[in-house]
Amino acid sequence: NETTFQTPAATFIASEPWMPVEGDPDRFDLPANLWSSTDRKQRPPRYVDRPRERLAEIIDDEKHLAEALFAAPVGLRDWSREEEAVRKLAALARSAVGLEPRERVAFRKVYQQAWSEYCSTELPIPPDLPLAVLTSLGPSSIAGSTGEKTRIFVTDDSLLPESRAVIAAGQALLE
Repeated sequence: NETTFQTPAATFIASEPWMPVEGDPDRFDLPANLWSSTDRKQRPPRYVDRPRERLAEIIDDEKHLAEALFAAPVGLRDWSREEEAVRKLAALARSAVGLEPRERVAFRKVYQQAWSEYCSTELPIPPDLPLAVLTSLGPSSIAGSTGEKTRIFVTDDSLLPESRAVIAAGQALLE
């Protein structure tokens, strides 16, 4: 009967918010809540929580460190993995709230790319998946519910008169 125990340091690294977050010098989070990438060509967008840039560079450069941080029990999230498609959509939806007008076009492109990646997988959509939508108040996030149905209109162009009418009526619009 063999049992493997984690060291106190490994337990701390996996379960405490120690990793510095990009954009806020006083914020630290669990590695499992942050996005990085094992593929330099597919870096996480600035809209999601990610490690500070310098730390991300070190992770990229040190193969053994990357292997340890992306594996269990640490679980740093890998933006380049297709299996993370649902989590990517959820992370982007949460970051849609409060987007500046100048950021919306770039965000829309990233969000549509995440949907495209999701559609290429066989993964089911969880009923409580948050979605980034447009409302009369601007970009927003709506979380689904297993109990209630939420009405969301879908379009490929939010500038169409019909789309603007939906938004003006106070309804959510998924682009």
